[in-house]
Amino acid sequence: MFVIIRIISAPIAAVIICLAWAWVHTVPQSERLDEVYYFSFSGNFITSLIFAVPIYLLLGLPYSLLIDSVVTRIRMNRWFQEVLIMLLYMGGGILALLFFFIVIGRTSIGHLIMSNLLLLGSLSAWIYYLVIRLFERVWSTQYRRRERDHS
Repeated sequence: MFVIIRIISAPIAAVIICLAWAWVHTVPQSERLDEVYYFSFSGNFITSLIFAVPIYLLLGLPYSLLIDSVVTRIRMNRWFQEVLIMLLYMGGGILALLFFFIVIGRTSIGHLIMSNLLLLGSLSAWIYYLVIRLFERVWSTQYRRRERDHS
């Protein structure tokens, strides 16, 4: 059940991140220069979505399951557990982005560390976590409501 929530959450989180990415990186018509090609909003969105969905499914999903299996074994305060999970997701997002850029050979690690791309990796992972938590909350609410109606 929780694996299904994560599988559903991955493309939704990718769409959210890609919409934000396209919005930030689309140059308005009034600011465009002549004889310079600019991607449209939909072009930015589709291009980033092509890369984001596989990254979420191939790297984010297994890492999310790993975090769950590790954190559930540790007994701690609920607040500390949430903070630990958020930090682990942030680290996983940074590692996934580093791995992606190293594999495609587009840049060096030093350039990534000095840029805002690490922020993008951590924000992408947090968005994924928040979408997962939202679906878990909705699922548990619906489950409790269904049990209450059948009682």
